Amino acid sequence: MAPEDELLDRLVASPALAGPEPIFLRARIAERRGDVYQAAALVIQCLKEMPGHQAYLDFAVEVSAELPSRARGIAAERAR
Repeated sequence: MAPEDELLDRLVASPALAGPEPIFLRARIAERRGDVYQAAALVIQCLKEMPGHQAYLDFAVEVSAELPSRARGIAAERAR
C-alpha cells in the first residue's frame, strides 16, 4: 500500500468527519482499488441517508449498485 493510500484510510476513519460524505469517499477509494462490491455497498449506505444526491446516484449506477427503493423512485422521476 502506498503512503497516500494509508493517509486516505486514516482520513476517512477520522471522527471529525460525519454524515455520508466520508462513506462516499470510502466508496470511491474502494472502487479505485478494484473492490466494486464494497464500493456498491458503501454508496447504498449514502443513498439511504440522502436518496436524491445526484453524485451518489451517478456513482451507484457506475458501480452497478442496486438502488434503495426511495433513491430508485427519485432517479426514475428525474429520468422523466
